[in-house]
Amino acid sequence: MVLGKKGDYVSPVPPEPKQNETRYAHIQKAKFPPVVSLNYKAPAYTDKNTETVALDLFMTMLFSEKSALYNKLVVTEQKARSVDGNFFFTRDPYLASVQASLVDEKDMQYVRDEITKAIEEAKTKPFSEKEIADAKSRLRYGFAMCMDSPSQIANNLSFSLGLLIILKV
Repeated sequence: MVLGKKGDYVSPVPPEPKQNETRYAHIQKAKFPPVVSLNYKAPAYTDKNTETVALDLFMTMLFSEKSALYNKLVVTEQKARSVDGNFFFTRDPYLASVQASLVDEKDMQYVRDEITKAIEEAKTKPFSEKEIADAKSRLRYGFAMCMDSPSQIANNLSFSLGLLIILKV
């Protein structure tokens, strides 16, 4: 394959069907802290659609260490050790994931409900301009700060180049 030439390959794998109900599983492993993980279907990355960039910003505003939910669950109530949301830019539809590492397994439903409540609230209550600017800054400078070794630079570069090659940009 020569870089820069557009290919004609079409994947024979059909898209995953629409999910109509919530699915969940409770998995317990001895000597591991309890974890709540909520996963949502997310769009595929394209350079022509801003949905994925908006989703990355959304996950940062709701679940980073500067978010109200993190402050409530980790700092104030101390029901969780950490709360984090992430989304990966991939060619195929992927998952937007929210994870919380809990202090006590009895708080699992409470933490799950708080995460769900934060997502539902974000659908109707707009973020302030300052919150949006802070989240953009966190993403921008967080990326720059992780570029601190040759292996990190190579990993990030290979990921970005892989997207460009797959998208035939």
